[in-house]
Amino acid sequence: GPFVSNHGGLEMPDGAWLDTVVFLQVIQDLLLDEDAWREGDFLEKEVTFEDDGVRWQDISAGKIILCQGAYGLSGMSGDDAWFSYLPHRSAKGEILSLWVDGLDETKRYHGNGWLAPRLGGMWKAGANYDWANLNSTPTDEGKEEVLTKLRTWLKEDDVPMEVIEHEAGVRPIIRNSCPVVGFHPEMPQVGFFNGLGSKGTLMAPAVAEHFAQYLCGECDLDAELSLEGFQFGTTNSKPPTQAENQMTQEVVKGSLISQAHGLLKGVIQSGDVVVDATLGNGHDTLFLAQCVGEAGKVIGFDVQEEALVATRERLSVAGVDLGVAELHLKSHAELSDNVPEGVSAVMFNLGYLPGGDKTKITQWESTEVALRSALCCLKKHGLLTVMCYPGHPGGDEEARVVKRLFEEFQKQSCQVKCLQREGARDTTPFLLVAENAEKC
Repeated sequence: GPFVSNHGGLEMPDGAWLDTVVFLQVIQDLLLDEDAWREGDFLEKEVTFEDDGVRWQDISAGKIILCQGAYGLSGMSGDDAWFSYLPHRSAKGEILSLWVDGLDETKRYHGNGWLAPRLGGMWKAGANYDWANLNSTPTDEGKEEVLTKLRTWLKEDDVPMEVIEHEAGVRPIIRNSCPVVGFHPEMPQVGFFNGLGSKGTLMAPAVAEHFAQYLCGECDLDAELSLEGFQFGTTNSKPPTQAENQMTQEVVKGSLISQAHGLLKGVIQSGDVVVDATLGNGHDTLFLAQCVGEAGKVIGFDVQEEALVATRERLSVAGVDLGVAELHLKSHAELSDNVPEGVSAVMFNLGYLPGGDKTKITQWESTEVALRSALCCLKKHGLLTVMCYPGHPGGDEEARVVKRLFEEFQKQSCQVKCLQREGARDTTPFLLVAENAEKC
């Protein structure tokens, strides 16, 4: 047959599938018949709160329920979503429309990826998972990944395929791939209905019915679906309060980078060895080089060649001897292999290269490895500083991981604090500082 399968397969004669495009069109038609549908752009800043409810444009209501998908979890284009504090693992997926020959059009096929028939020889195929680039832009890499998956179980000679169309979207995935419903902890008029990824969507009608019953006072919310008690990085608690999070918080004015530089000047001496774990455009590298002088050394890391080029240029223009800087085209996860013990400071500036490709960001997995290594490289009373940037795809997750890690460092007798600007929100950058009180 047309399949590559060492272990055979199985058929599900009672299986079913939901055509979500048709389903949503039917629902829209029903709402239009009831004069209960309006199409337009929704902006959080257009919502005003009244004593007995909310108002948006010319509509007043007791509650507003936001079903915003990936935007509602991450925000986009610098805008903050009201529920962006929620931990999630949303993923971009790419799907192809294909002409396919040689397969039974009454069946759907699942192997490595899936293939689903449409009318007249057209098929849909998917899908890949991209956890970093949360946008709706189709890519050549994504297309090839889907086709490569299919070819692991479909014989190329027996099943010719031609790509007709290519689309991409972001699955809003929260815990257990289930929908989550409830109300904002600080804005009780603002409701939440999200987590409708490819699996969560199948539960949407049942969860919507349950949520409607709750809104009408007919039942309590199912704990497995409820937003209440949701906590960073866990499945079943609310966002941590200041009382639960023992890290010292300081509200500061002005630049957080300047705050970091001011603290580091107090510990770095001429001739010291220091580390810039994220070179970027070289601003921190230059500051560190000026602190340690010609007798010292700055060890730097970045995975982008353009960052090393920009850093060398910045040092050269400032008249710094390039021999002071030992720059590595490597991930900071390799820090422990390239940095001696006893350094006086390590700086991290997370996120993407300013002015560079915003899809190339630091990843929390390598950042966690690097931070643990950095702490062990510090001499007693050495400082570790980390600038975190929640509010962009991938940044929220990384910021949460780093904060939890610093709380762990605090239990290891480190002096730890978090510096934030006045009026900071969940998506505002913050600075974490750890002083190494004991050796690892």
